[in-house]
Parts: sequence; C-alpha cells; structure tokens
Amino acid sequence: MLFESVTAAIGHTPLVRVPLGAADGVEVHLKLEFQNLYGMKDRVARNIITEARRRGTLAEGAPIIESSSGTMALGVALVGTSLGHHVHIVTDPRIDRVTLAKLRALGCDVHIVPAMTSGGWQSARLELLHRLRAELPGAFWPDQYENPDNPAAYRTLAAELTADLGAFDILVGSVGSGGSLCGTARALKETLPNLTVIGVDSVGSVLFGQPDRPGRRQSGLGNSLLPGNLDRRVIDEVHWLNDREALAATRELAREQQLFAGNTSGSVYQIVKHVAAAARPGTRIVGILPDRGDRYVDTIYDDDYWAAQELDALPRSSAPVTIAPRAGDVAESWSRAADIERSEDGQRLLFVESNTTGTGMLALDLTREFGLRPVLLTHDPDRYRGWRRPAPRSSPATPTPRRSCDGRSWARTAVSRSPALPPPATSTSPPPPGSPPGWDCPAARSRPWSAAATSPAPGSAWPDRASDSPGSPS
Repeated sequence: MLFESVTAAIGHTPLVRVPLGAADGVEVHLKLEFQNLYGMKDRVARNIITEARRRGTLAEGAPIIESSSGTMALGVALVGTSLGHHVHIVTDPRIDRVTLAKLRALGCDVHIVPAMTSGGWQSARLELLHRLRAELPGAFWPDQYENPDNPAAYRTLAAELTADLGAFDILVGSVGSGGSLCGTARALKETLPNLTVIGVDSVGSVLFGQPDRPGRRQSGLGNSLLPGNLDRRVIDEVHWLNDREALAATRELAREQQLFAGNTSGSVYQIVKHVAAAARPGTRIVGILPDRGDRYVDTIYDDDYWAAQELDALPRSSAPVTIAPRAGDVAESWSRAADIERSEDGQRLLFVESNTTGTGMLALDLTREFGLRPVLLTHDPDRYRGWRRPAPRSSPATPTPRRSCDGRSWARTAVSRSPALPPPATSTSPPPPGSPPGWDCPAARSRPWSAAATSPAPGSAWPDRASDSPGSPS
C-alpha cells in the first residue's frame, strides 16, 4: 500500500482472527495496533498535532513538549519531527533502553526526572514539563490525558473495525489515559448501541475507584492520576490484573498466538480469553493490542528480572473475583466489577450563545464530536426546546428541566437527556462575580442547573434541526 508520508501511513493495522472460544461460532479478533510505525499512540500524536497546527495553537516550527514513558513519546517524536518541530520528551527512570534509543535517534531532547513526587512519577514529570514550558516560549503541550483530540483520534480505529467486521458484540481494551478505549467505544456505540465494552486496568491504579500504589511494574495502562479523557460512561465492565498476572499473560500471548507484544496487549489477551470461554454461540469479540514487545526484552521476557522483582511471589488467579469498588473493595489479584462510579465523568464545554440559535447548535455538534458535555448560556432557553435525543423504544423520553430565572434575561440550560444516560451534573452554587443581569435570581440560586451528557441514546440520532428548533440557524 502506497502512502505519501510517514504520518499518512499511521493506522490501517491488521485485524487477526485467533482460535479462542469454547462455544461453536464464537469469533475472536485481535486488532494489532502495535503494527503502527511505533505503536497505537501514533494515531493520537497525529490527530493532536495536526489539529493544533490547523487551529494555530501550534505555530510552524515551534517546539513540542510531552510527558510520556512509552508509545506516546514515540508517536509525538514521529509526527512532530516529520512536520519540522523540535520535540522534548519528559520521562522517568522506568523508560526502557529501546524507547530511549529510538527517541534520541529521532532527534528528541529527553528529560528524565530523578525521583517521584507526592503524586508519583506522573506528577514529577508534569512538574518538570511546566518548568520547561516556561523556558520555551511558544512551546506546545499535547497533553494526552486532557486533550479531547486524543479520544477523537480513535474514530479512525472504530471505522477500520466496522469496515472489516461490520457488527460485533464485545470490545476489550486497556485503559491508561482513557483515550483509546473511550474514544473507540464512543464512536462504535453510535452504530453499535448494544456493544459491551470491557476495560482492563492494573491493580494499584486509581482509574476505577482503587487506591494508588506507586511502583507498579506494568507500563501503558493504569494511572496515579485521573485523566480528563477517561469517560467511564462508555465502559460496562472493568478487570484488574496484578503485575504477575499481566506479565505472565503477555508471555502466553507470544507462546499461544505468536504475537511478541507488551504488557498492555498481554492484559487484554487475558481478558479476551476469559470472555471468549464464557461467550454464547455466535458472539463476536474484539481485543485491541496496543504495544509490541521489543521494549520489554529486559523485563517481561527476562527470567532474571522476574527473579529480581520476585514476581512469582505475587498471587495469580485463574478466574476473576467480583468486587464492589464503590463499597470499598480493593483488588489484589485478578478482579472484575460492573458497578463502577460513572456520574462525574466527561469534560464540559461551556458555550455563551451570541443571540443566534445556529451557533448554539454548532456548539452541540462539537460536543458530540469530541465527547464533551454541553453547558449553554442563553437568554432564551425555549430556542432549544426541540433539542432532545430520541429515547430508546423501550422507554419514554425524559426532558431535562430548564431554569429560566422566572423569565428574566439570563438562564442556564441544557439539551434534553435520554434516560439511558447517567444523571446530569448539578450545581446550586451562587453565580460568580460579574455575572450578567438576571443570572443572580432566586430561582437560579435555589434550583439546580444541569449539564446533559452529549452522545445520542443507543440506537438514536440527532433530530433534524430545521423541524425541531424554532430559531433560524445563522
């Protein structure tokens, strides 16, 4: 296949069917994202950097600074240097010698923090990154954990899966920044509303209500911080593996499927095997494998490393134990949960309407595209009365209440919400200083305002603006 540049060659990765599953007709497919030039995060780097250049937030030739100890660093190095930017990577001593050699070969400046701070390695790297930004005027920070262009990058992955498979039933993926699984799942659920999404995390990660344990040996999944791109609303079930279980599964992936991969791929493979063994006939399962194994020759695939780290002393379970994180249960070895906290997820887009319904509708389109939750400031909430998601056929539509300050000149409002989505965020706090006239009215202070989730309900689509909205677009 011919491509005009290295960035154009990103994506288009193989989807391989593997012989797993106990029941007849169960299909298991592995999406080999590690077959990107440097790994799955090549997609993210391309989308973030090209969008920043398009918007003007990254000037021609300006430096790029990113915090990463793995494939995001390599993706930024690939895309950034190919487009003429000098790249600085902030990392920590856990970086492997293969990745370090690649970064330096690509011409990057690599800055290694000497020790953890109170928030672990992640916070130590971010502190150094911000010092470097102050020293390098005009430097651009991709910020993979918060930038909505991260999950948006995976619409291409979702499109590749549906082009190759059509419909399927279960998606399994690892969770680190939240971008890959949440972005892929959000895009897929627009056309596959009944898709079950299973996230894979590491024991000792805070992503799904577990206590932080610095010193985890797994790379590429789990986190000591809560990234803004983690959208737990699209994840139906979570599995945790400890270091021994994840690394052992990675070795099994090489031995059983001839795929020499990293521990995120191995962890996904472990859960895919478990799901396939219990699946009903005809179930189609996809697992996303993010990283290749060359970075781990001195760790995962090294018996001396296992002995030095005493990995065999850790427990290893043959099946997951069901836990309740919201009740305080803590995973020590392979565990699973479906009852996870989802209510506070999702970044919000605050949009101040400029006296035209059309701009507000464009804002709603943007929130859908980037997976954000809309909060609209408008002087006429009735303009958006027709903006609601059709409810699933099995349940009636539920309108989101609007607070119009008893007819005064300002109001907070949100589009209607489907009952299939989580409850909206609420606030009863007083208006901020300098709020426009009419904001600070008794009705606004005493009654909550809502910020609705933005993705359409399963099986639904956005309504026709012309027929549903009383205002005329502009």
